[in-house]
Amino acid sequence: MRPNCLNCGAPLTNKFCAQCGQKAEVKWLSLEIDIDTKIDLQMEIENYTLHKLKNGDTIPFDLLLLADETEDAIEKYIYDSDIYTVLTKDNLSPIGVFALYKINDSKVEIKNIAILESFRGQDMGSFLIVKIKEIAIRQNYKEIIVGTADVAIKEIQFYEKNGFKKYDVKKNFFIENYPEPIIENGIMLKDMIMLKTQIA
Repeated sequence: MRPNCLNCGAPLTNKFCAQCGQKAEVKWLSLEIDIDTKIDLQMEIENYTLHKLKNGDTIPFDLLLLADETEDAIEKYIYDSDIYTVLTKDNLSPIGVFALYKINDSKVEIKNIAILESFRGQDMGSFLIVKIKEIAIRQNYKEIIVGTADVAIKEIQFYEKNGFKKYDVKKNFFIENYPEPIIENGIMLKDMIMLKTQIA
């Protein structure tokens, strides 16, 4: 499975897309996904496949709960989202998941993105962001947004590394949208930082 052009979706075979001419700088598992961000995917991409859930498919709440606190919170968005699971050739059970929620015809939000702990530290998160951008481009979105806790420094740095920039703060989001206080690393979550990336 070859990486696809992030501009038109065509398979990339060299440093330029044969279909639209976009510079790609492909070195097997290396993709330049925008001007500022270059990701080396330290994995064999062909060993992973994405599966879009259809009506009636089992929603992997166990994975989704790795990135959100309660099933009640997840159910507020999950049934209106497109859900994708990540599978390996050797494992029929998903090892990762993300949910994309349409804001309008030009904007989509990453509502949830999670990976099993045993598969973390392998640039899998960056791989999923690449696939999300490809999906968004194919569906003619111009912007992807995502929110995370203002104290989640590691997560904010991850999104910034992958081309996202901060643009807003949702004050008291975690206080108003969750019935119980959420404590992480001894800090009660309060505000949500919003980040975005332009893809067209």
